[in-house]
Amino acid sequence: MLMTIFRSRLAHLAVMVTLLMSTRSAIAVPVMPAIRQVSTVGAQLTSEVANREAAAIEVQTGTFISLSIVKSGFDSPIFVTHAGDSRLFIVERTGKIKIIKNAAVLATPFLDVTSKVTSAGSEQGLLGLAFEPGVNPDRFYIYYNEPTHGNIVIERYAVSTNIDVGDAASATPLLQIDHSVYGNHNGGWMGFGRDGFLYVAVGDGGGGGNSACTGSGGQDVNGAQALQDLRGKMLRLNVVGQLTYTTPVSNAFADAAPEVFAIGLRNPWRDSFDRQTGDLYIGDVGQGLREEVDVLRIATAGANLGWPQREGLQSYANENHCNDSGRPRTEPILDYGHDGGNCAITGGYVYRGVQYPALGGTYFYADYCTGKLWSARPTGAGYSSTLALDTTLNISSFGEDVSGELYVVNLGGSVYALKATTLLHSSFLPAVRR
Repeated sequence: MLMTIFRSRLAHLAVMVTLLMSTRSAIAVPVMPAIRQVSTVGAQLTSEVANREAAAIEVQTGTFISLSIVKSGFDSPIFVTHAGDSRLFIVERTGKIKIIKNAAVLATPFLDVTSKVTSAGSEQGLLGLAFEPGVNPDRFYIYYNEPTHGNIVIERYAVSTNIDVGDAASATPLLQIDHSVYGNHNGGWMGFGRDGFLYVAVGDGGGGGNSACTGSGGQDVNGAQALQDLRGKMLRLNVVGQLTYTTPVSNAFADAAPEVFAIGLRNPWRDSFDRQTGDLYIGDVGQGLREEVDVLRIATAGANLGWPQREGLQSYANENHCNDSGRPRTEPILDYGHDGGNCAITGGYVYRGVQYPALGGTYFYADYCTGKLWSARPTGAGYSSTLALDTTLNISSFGEDVSGELYVVNLGGSVYALKATTLLHSSFLPAVRR
């Protein structure tokens, strides 16, 4: 997902397109400095800062998406979430969690684990954060790479008497997963499902292709399809009220590690629950051809999401001859190719907020390398995707606040709110093309 594993993006001249409308309404879309030319159809664009811009594209009849900056100045931000109230928690890959409260970034970090986290590898660092359900929860969980071997650590903390500060001394390690051979494909997302269990997305062990079948370093035992290997999996843990964790009996792989909920993932970098349906959406980064979005319907354990026999909706070469678990495969709901510089999906969220009713049920996702942001909606035959924004951001994550409004995180240091403008009589708007 992060900088060194992706293609460099070509630098081009920035463009500023302004379409005057008789209503004199406008959509302001501030993003990071433009590095390539984009095409625009249908909406007026302005810039809050002279060197920031993006293209607004009609995603539904009369509805346009834009981004509005919330805060900048973060150090490699990689996730944004909430704790059951109006605060936003910003996870920095380098090891700090910061809070935006009452429109200001608090001076004291909520948690600083810089000394116990390695971010030396481009995909390593403090990668995930999840609060136990409820308002002002007492406990939270982080996911990071430790510095000695790069192994994945899942740890629990308590919130101090000051709800804006975590208790660093309360660290309780729950699980450590061997990730000592390669620095990439760490996964990193965590979240609580409607069932109250903690879901944890773990990458396949790293390297290129299906390298986890080569036996490199003596640790690799068929990776994503190996039922006893925690890598390349979605885990499900019972942690609420526990000293450490137990495993739900419904995890469904009786012959597997009991933590395993689903198998066949490559690098499930950013995922989310639909807060209305409880379904789990997984953005799984592909190898060289396809990026995919998988959906696990609520309470559906035991899925095989295909890697490394499948990459997106296509067969994968499987050059290292990884064993297939033999479990039936669940195909992704959508995938896309690497044309135009696309290279790595950043999974998003289904919009369930209240500010923009027209977006209800729309799933948003992006590509890290190109900055393209899509919206997808279910159709009779599956899902139909529309390019919603063509930005110049390195989108490292989406996020959701307590009300279901969505946010976009730029690894370059900023957090944006996703906005929508619905224009009446949009069919009468002229179009501008560059």
